[in-house]
Amino acid sequence: MNNQNIRLLLVEDDPLNQMVTTNVLKRLGVTVTIARTGSEALSMITTKAFHLILMDLFIPVIDGAELTKRVRALDDFYFKSVPIIAFTACDEKDAWISVHASGMTDLLTKPFGVAEMKNILMKYTNPEGVLVTSGQSMYSEGTHKYR
Repeated sequence: MNNQNIRLLLVEDDPLNQMVTTNVLKRLGVTVTIARTGSEALSMITTKAFHLILMDLFIPVIDGAELTKRVRALDDFYFKSVPIIAFTACDEKDAWISVHASGMTDLLTKPFGVAEMKNILMKYTNPEGVLVTSGQSMYSEGTHKYR
């Protein structure tokens, strides 16, 4: 898997979680951008620059579930389909209810292992690092492009 092409937005307010997660992702070859609040993340997401979003559920200003609902409500294919992975230390059963209701794509619990992170990357990207949605690359649609 060539992770060099993957651009991931990490939405996380805790500096230690930012450091640990970023170090793992960079070791895997992923380009990481950090948003510390929900409003900062929303502004970044609207640039359509990311293949994957890893989002803490409990972030300042706009929480992860509400932010996901706002992103999914935006009028563009990208916003409806970009994978948003919940990133939380909550019990998996409790968190999944909120995750699913908000429109998030999947769930990764903290603490996580490198293998779990690799699995998320492989599940939502193809070998070239391009986003995969319903078995098709978003790049194949002439009107839906990333910057």
